[in-house]
Amino acid sequence: MYSIRNKAGEGWESLVDNEKGNFDYLMLNDIETRNPAVRQELKNWGKWYYNTVRFDGVRLDAVKHMNPSFFIEWLDYLRAEVNPQLFALGEYWLSDDLPVLLNYLDAVGDRMSLFDAPLHRNFSIASNQKGSYDLRTIFQDTLVSKKPDLAVTFVDNHDTQPLQSLEEYTEQWFKPHAYALILLRQDGYPCVFYADLFVIQFNSSLRKSDATGKQCCRSPVVQSTGSGCRCRPGA
Repeated sequence: MYSIRNKAGEGWESLVDNEKGNFDYLMLNDIETRNPAVRQELKNWGKWYYNTVRFDGVRLDAVKHMNPSFFIEWLDYLRAEVNPQLFALGEYWLSDDLPVLLNYLDAVGDRMSLFDAPLHRNFSIASNQKGSYDLRTIFQDTLVSKKPDLAVTFVDNHDTQPLQSLEEYTEQWFKPHAYALILLRQDGYPCVFYADLFVIQFNSSLRKSDATGKQCCRSPVVQSTGSGCRCRPGA
């Protein structure tokens, strides 16, 4: 176990979402963006990656777990160095508190768009309440109603589909209506979920041979590896 000492200290980040008290540490990952060397290396990586694959935009996962000042610096750098029109989308998962999303956009100076999680929640509720839901309120308290130019609208995604920790599924019967509401609307940047376009089936059984394969731990270093799938052994 190694600890990198730096001037920023070793405590929790102060400017992150206050869910669970402080949500700086997520899924065993804690990149120390307060360290100038770390910030510079991430900027170097972003520039290298752009020059390698020439992407048009970036999806920034779990932004509420990181200090917004890092994204300001990182996006400003990439837009100055590689692409002034670089699109940026942040995933700030909060479906029942629109003011928090608006505050985050203010904190980053509107440098990125955000997924409209509140609108997705309304879709899910409407699909489950069926005829008792008042469709006149479906855009109420949504990001697209307040910041249409910075809202990425969607119906479902990999996190909200069945069997996931953030499951909040939009029932199948309502999906055509939900997609009509985002695809035929001027406001928002609509996103179509692959699983909706191709109608996948959900199965709760573990895909031991077709996903990550056998899991291994090797001492003295704890290391989780996968043996790959049949078509790509060791991948």
